Amino acid sequence: LQDALVCLYKICARLSVIINEPMETALDIIRARKYEFLGVVYDHSAKEVKLGDHICDRIAMASTIPRDKLQILDVLAWYGRLSYASMVYRISRAQFYHATKYLRRRVGRDLEAPAHLWTSAWRDMVRWGQIILEMGPCRIRDPDGTRGTATLFTDASGKGYGGVLFTAAGEIAITAGRWSEADIQWSINVLEARALRLTLGVLHDVIIKRSVGCLDIRIDNTSALGALLKTQSPSWALNKEVQLITASPLWGLVRSVQYVRSEANLADLPSRLDTELLVSSTNPFCYRKWCNSVQHLCDAGANATHNQAHSSSV
Repeated sequence: LQDALVCLYKICARLSVIINEPMETALDIIRARKYEFLGVVYDHSAKEVKLGDHICDRIAMASTIPRDKLQILDVLAWYGRLSYASMVYRISRAQFYHATKYLRRRVGRDLEAPAHLWTSAWRDMVRWGQIILEMGPCRIRDPDGTRGTATLFTDASGKGYGGVLFTAAGEIAITAGRWSEADIQWSINVLEARALRLTLGVLHDVIIKRSVGCLDIRIDNTSALGALLKTQSPSWALNKEVQLITASPLWGLVRSVQYVRSEANLADLPSRLDTELLVSSTNPFCYRKWCNSVQHLCDAGANATHNQAHSSSV
């Protein structure tokens, strides 16, 4: 932690960003078991974090300013504190779509101009602040050796979606499904996020029953990836998918969401095959030992990448 703090100060110095707390003072603080830094209270004894009283007071105060008195600068500061607090408590920002949309429309104007905050955006920000102020201390999740890890690959194609789950115990779960006529009207970015949402829903029980403590997600669409990392999107449809994904009970298990090249995405083949060749979407669990199955799956994925015309018959 001390090395990370020194690195933070070096980065800020390079960017000409001033931190009011001197670095030596900050280092003395973090050597203690409980301290407040950049508006966050860290309690290493209880292994908890929470927002400091000062930032909570500022968030509470913002909602008391009459809406017709707000300037764009006030809304930016309010939104910034809410976003920062959401990172501390891992609150998805997708549910506050109108607040984000308002700022995207207003950024670049005179900061002292009247905000003319939309009613929908106002309600989002007030509700956002209430959620944050009602949050208690957030438990720091420690790696638990008794609970396993798993990696989930998902992919979408013009035909359907696929998901492949690898557990640390060497088991594989494969699921796939076809898009409906309504689904295929959406962009591939939306379908990639929808593929993840549907896969998480189908694999929920198997992930819970196998006591997975950390879930790593791999997708090959950068738009969907960015939306998931930010837990929001300027696209209403993609934002809605992100909102549903981050509301899933499994989202709390997600340790990382990373990009995987399409040719290395093991869910590519299931998403393109007729579902009849795989397991049914209503009974999707096809467990096999790693040593017997993963090589065949990798080979099939590689063949499909090099010869897409042949992939339907593989």
